[in-house]
Amino acid sequence: MAISGNHKTNLTVCLCLACILLLTAIAYYPAIYGGFVWDDGSYIQRNHLVKDISLKTLKTTFTRFSVSNYHPFTILSYAWEYLFFGLNPLPYHVVNIVLHLVNCVFVFLFLFWLTRSIPVAFITGLLFGIHPLHVESVAWISGRKDVLYTLFFMGGLLSYLSYVRQRQARFYVYTFVLCLMSLMAKSMAMSFPLVLFLVDYYEGRRGIKRLIGEKVPFFALSFVFGILALMSQHSAMQVKTAYSFLRGAFIASHGLLFYIVKMFAPVDLMPLYHYPYNYSGFLPVEYMLAPVVVVILAVLVYLSTRYTKAVLWGTAFYLTTVFPAIQLIPVGHARAADRYTYVPLIGIFFIVGVFLVWLWKKLPVKKAILKAPALCIGGLAVISLVCLTSAQTGVWKSNRTLWEYIIRKNPYSYIAYNNLGGEYHRTDTEKALYYYKMAAQVKPDYPDPFINICNVYLLRGEKVTAVQYCLKGLENAPLSIGIANACAQLGDIFQDVNPLLTLEMYRNSVYVNPESDTGYMRLCNFYLGQRDYGQALAACSRALRLNPDNALTYEALGNIFMRTKDYDRALANYAKAVSINPYLAAAHHNIALIYYFSKQYDLAVKHYNAAVALGLTVNPEFQKEIESYMRNTGSAAVKDK
Repeated sequence: MAISGNHKTNLTVCLCLACILLLTAIAYYPAIYGGFVWDDGSYIQRNHLVKDISLKTLKTTFTRFSVSNYHPFTILSYAWEYLFFGLNPLPYHVVNIVLHLVNCVFVFLFLFWLTRSIPVAFITGLLFGIHPLHVESVAWISGRKDVLYTLFFMGGLLSYLSYVRQRQARFYVYTFVLCLMSLMAKSMAMSFPLVLFLVDYYEGRRGIKRLIGEKVPFFALSFVFGILALMSQHSAMQVKTAYSFLRGAFIASHGLLFYIVKMFAPVDLMPLYHYPYNYSGFLPVEYMLAPVVVVILAVLVYLSTRYTKAVLWGTAFYLTTVFPAIQLIPVGHARAADRYTYVPLIGIFFIVGVFLVWLWKKLPVKKAILKAPALCIGGLAVISLVCLTSAQTGVWKSNRTLWEYIIRKNPYSYIAYNNLGGEYHRTDTEKALYYYKMAAQVKPDYPDPFINICNVYLLRGEKVTAVQYCLKGLENAPLSIGIANACAQLGDIFQDVNPLLTLEMYRNSVYVNPESDTGYMRLCNFYLGQRDYGQALAACSRALRLNPDNALTYEALGNIFMRTKDYDRALANYAKAVSINPYLAAAHHNIALIYYFSKQYDLAVKHYNAAVALGLTVNPEFQKEIESYMRNTGSAAVKDK
């Protein structure tokens, strides 16, 4: 579909797009200096599906959930970036920004072709580009699924509009394919077939049976991906909350209004909006009144249809696209998230655009004195949004800036306290304990900080205190990663005291969290210590399937084969371990042993030197033999300290 046959119109469209892209790029430029934050570790840094593009990992990407989601296209996008750029965060941020810029173009073109109004499309596209509510989706690398699914979502709407107007089957096929691609980037695209009905409504199409028949394949896709979304989020739905379904309805109503309020007043934006703190059994007044306000607004929208269909269209677009994320059934610890507005607010931006264009036309032409201030106000609003967006990107610069920002805005954010404690866990245990204990104080039934405190005391060697906190964490922990970690840590504590209790704790850990390679690694090392090599091999093999990039797993496998005198397999696993992590001194030492006794002396010397350089205390007999060889042959050695 061509932009227009009119040269002047085409020039205006190009100028509008250039303005949108320039202002959006300026707003998001600071984001390129950000690092990996929050879930980026799970999505990219520790995700073996991203680090190895092969037929096996491709199959896994398309047949299994990743980070409690089914979004194979999003994972593949990370994998291609990792292939070329590794763990340099800059390219990931650049790709997010570029995708957002393309989405701005698609939003503008879709609304221009739908309404044939350049001003309405310009205002909508500009607000979409520079609004601070979209920072989370763009400046956060894990927000990739939002910008990527929107790319295909808006592309599908453009294709469908071409199908409606040109009646060519190929555009219908394009629309279906783009819908599928959007769903494979994020399941929130399941609202796509409902938006197609909105296009039909705006275009004035008739024949309800034909229109429904056209959408059947799209609804089938949405149904399948909706089921996948429920399955992938099942564990998150098990999070303990204090809210019934009725309360969920109040929270959902509040969420619908909350996003609109934040759109008009984008201040105090939060990466984490907690459920209301409620110990008396009642929700705050604003939640109780939210359904009433929603009904009043619904009546006003209905009355607006006497004058225009734009308000109903924009409202319906907002409701249909935000519905999958309104928390009618509470999932996780957050009642809302800025990223959920990325597509839905297009509908509200559209209403704003229609209203401003109507208001501009209503101002008398002769009274230019009214239009000049209006332009100034509009310009100031745009500059303010650009500045707010630019400033908000700084929140996502690092984990510390993120959690410290949340605590400043909400001193009751127990998750922020707990996660900030995690930032200091290895470097400053006093600070870590302070933040963990703050989290436990704010929410005493939240198990994670107790388990983390247990881990800190375990690192300090204070096992009695560690046990007390681990048991406290287990009191309220659901069957989740938290209880799995607590069981694992209790197993570590009891290892020198009661091996049977240690084994029970480790087994409980992997039972609760069967997707944790570290849980199976603990079992592997336990069985290795008990000389049960069959069980050790089974546990290590399972850990390797879950995470093929863990050097410690290969080292443990090497230890198993070394003790069972399968030296070829031991050497292969040790070599793989040091190729992933060259700082494993014990693995270098064992490689040196194998090479030495297989009479590959030069290779033995190389790995012996590496082990010594890393500070390993070498077996005295082996040290005597290999240093004697080096003296006789003149080989260079790093002397043992």
